[in-house]
Amino acid sequence: MFTKQTYICAHVLVCLVDIAVDLLHDGAFRGSGLATREEVCRRFGVLLSRRRGEANISQAALAKAVGLSRTSITNIERGRQPVNIHTLYSMADILGVEVGD
Repeated sequence: MFTKQTYICAHVLVCLVDIAVDLLHDGAFRGSGLATREEVCRRFGVLLSRRRGEANISQAALAKAVGLSRTSITNIERGRQPVNIHTLYSMADILGVEVGD
Protein backbone atom coordinates (compact mmCIF):
# COMPACT_ATOMS: atom_id res chain seq x y z
CA MET A 1 0.00 0.00 0.00
CA PHE A 2 1.29 3.44 -0.91
CA THR A 3 1.36 6.22 1.64
CA LYS A 4 0.67 9.89 1.01
CA GLN A 5 4.41 10.50 1.35
CA THR A 6 5.11 7.96 -1.42
CA TYR A 7 2.71 9.78 -3.74
CA ILE A 8 4.28 13.15 -2.92
CA CYS A 9 7.78 11.78 -3.59
CA ALA A 10 6.61 10.29 -6.89
CA HIS A 11 5.02 13.61 -7.89
CA VAL A 12 8.20 15.51 -7.03
CA LEU A 13 10.22 13.05 -9.12
CA VAL A 14 7.86 13.52 -12.07
CA CYS A 15 8.21 17.30 -11.73
CA LEU A 16 12.00 17.06 -11.67
CA VAL A 17 11.93 14.86 -14.77
CA ASP A 18 9.66 17.43 -16.48
CA ILE A 19 12.14 20.20 -15.64
CA ALA A 20 15.03 18.07 -16.93
CA VAL A 21 13.21 17.30 -20.19
CA ASP A 22 12.43 21.00 -20.65
CA LEU A 23 16.09 21.89 -20.08
CA LEU A 24 17.18 19.15 -22.49
CA HIS A 25 14.92 20.47 -25.23
CA ASP A 26 16.31 23.96 -24.70
CA GLY A 27 19.91 22.77 -24.95
CA ALA A 28 20.81 23.35 -21.31
CA PHE A 29 22.50 19.95 -21.01
CA ARG A 30 25.99 20.40 -22.39
CA GLY A 31 29.37 18.85 -21.76
CA SER A 32 28.89 16.79 -18.63
CA GLY A 33 25.26 16.11 -19.47
CA LEU A 34 23.96 17.88 -16.37
CA ALA A 35 22.43 21.31 -15.98
CA THR A 36 23.97 23.37 -13.24
CA ARG A 37 22.05 24.33 -10.14
CA GLU A 38 22.28 27.94 -11.27
CA GLU A 39 20.70 27.08 -14.62
CA VAL A 40 17.81 25.25 -12.97
CA CYS A 41 17.25 28.16 -10.56
CA ARG A 42 17.40 30.67 -13.41
CA ARG A 43 14.92 28.70 -15.52
CA PHE A 44 12.56 28.27 -12.58
CA GLY A 45 12.78 32.00 -11.85
CA VAL A 46 11.78 32.89 -15.41
CA LEU A 47 8.87 30.46 -15.22
CA LEU A 48 7.74 31.79 -11.83
CA SER A 49 7.85 35.37 -13.04
CA ARG A 50 5.79 34.47 -16.11
CA ARG A 51 3.19 32.50 -14.12
CA ARG A 52 2.96 35.25 -11.49
CA GLY A 53 2.39 37.85 -14.20
CA GLU A 54 -0.27 35.71 -15.86
CA ALA A 55 -2.04 35.41 -12.49
CA ASN A 56 -1.76 39.20 -12.03
CA ILE A 57 -0.16 38.79 -8.61
CA SER A 58 2.51 41.19 -7.38
CA GLN A 59 5.79 40.01 -5.92
CA ALA A 60 4.74 41.46 -2.57
CA ALA A 61 1.40 39.62 -2.58
CA LEU A 62 3.02 36.30 -3.54
CA ALA A 63 5.70 36.79 -0.90
CA LYS A 64 3.14 37.45 1.82
CA ALA A 65 1.05 34.44 0.77
CA VAL A 66 4.00 32.01 0.94
CA GLY A 67 5.70 33.57 3.96
CA LEU A 68 8.75 35.02 2.23
CA SER A 69 10.00 38.57 1.77
CA ARG A 70 9.44 40.42 -1.51
CA THR A 71 13.22 40.47 -1.87
CA SER A 72 13.25 36.66 -1.73
CA ILE A 73 10.69 36.50 -4.55
CA THR A 74 12.87 38.90 -6.56
CA ASN A 75 15.93 36.74 -5.91
CA ILE A 76 14.05 33.57 -6.86
CA GLU A 77 12.80 35.12 -10.09
CA ARG A 78 16.36 36.20 -10.95
CA GLY A 79 17.69 32.71 -10.26
CA ARG A 80 19.77 33.75 -7.27
CA GLN A 81 17.83 31.82 -4.62
CA PRO A 82 16.62 28.20 -4.71
CA VAL A 83 13.11 27.25 -3.58
CA ASN A 84 12.23 24.68 -0.92
CA ILE A 85 9.80 22.00 -2.04
CA HIS A 86 7.07 23.09 0.41
CA THR A 87 7.36 26.66 -0.89
CA LEU A 88 7.15 25.39 -4.46
CA TYR A 89 3.84 23.67 -3.68
CA SER A 90 2.50 26.78 -1.94
CA MET A 91 3.45 28.95 -4.93
CA ALA A 92 1.79 26.56 -7.37
CA ASP A 93 -1.39 26.51 -5.27
CA ILE A 94 -1.52 30.31 -5.04
CA LEU A 95 -0.86 30.73 -8.77
CA GLY A 96 -3.48 28.10 -9.63
CA VAL A 97 -1.08 25.79 -11.47
CA GLU A 98 0.29 22.30 -10.94
CA VAL A 99 3.88 21.98 -9.74
CA GLY A 100 4.76 20.32 -13.05
CA ASP A 101 3.37 23.24 -15.05
